Amino acid sequence: MTTFSFFKISFLRNALAASLGFLIFIAIFAYLQLRGVDHFLVLYTSGAGSPNFLGTVGDVWSIIGAAFVAVLVNGFLIHILHPRSRFLAQLFALGTLFFSILIFIAVAGIIAVN
Repeated sequence: MTTFSFFKISFLRNALAASLGFLIFIAIFAYLQLRGVDHFLVLYTSGAGSPNFLGTVGDVWSIIGAAFVAVLVNGFLIHILHPRSRFLAQLFALGTLFFSILIFIAVAGIIAVN
């Protein structure tokens, strides 16, 4: 294994680790901010500022749980794709990182509104 191919593999692992790190951080952040909340949360607002979709704290945890599953599935796909197409593996890794950042922004927005 050459040094350059090792860098590519570590890039994929680092991107996946950063994705999981974002999700773990948002899970801790959501727990600390929503641990005493027992009322409905505004999950989506319209452009005029009126709430369109209400939910509970369990719905926020469902978003985070679905993101964890998606990141794990993408990690499995990255592992399978790397020997066949390194470009697709790197694309999946960066897409997974971008997805984790979007989930972070979405959950932080839900917490900020409430």
